[in-house]
Amino acid sequence: MDNFTVKKKFERKLVNLGMQESHAIQILDNVVADYKRMEINWDFGANHYPTEVNVALWVTTKSYALEWVNENLPNARYKPLL
Repeated sequence: MDNFTVKKKFERKLVNLGMQESHAIQILDNVVADYKRMEINWDFGANHYPTEVNVALWVTTKSYALEWVNENLPNARYKPLL
């Protein structure tokens, strides 16, 4: 994952939970759009930010993913992992 961007890292994590890649991309696009006002650069390398920042971003990403799943795929089998 060293040559992934921060955004791609979290897309991959959602896909690894069982989500379709197109859905993961859509969710991350929403997260990135909402975080533009913050100083987060989603195009930096996956390991650019300290662990604490990555954990906070992952928790936020999972929250967006769960909201998206509840609206679009409420019976998704990976829903409990979010």
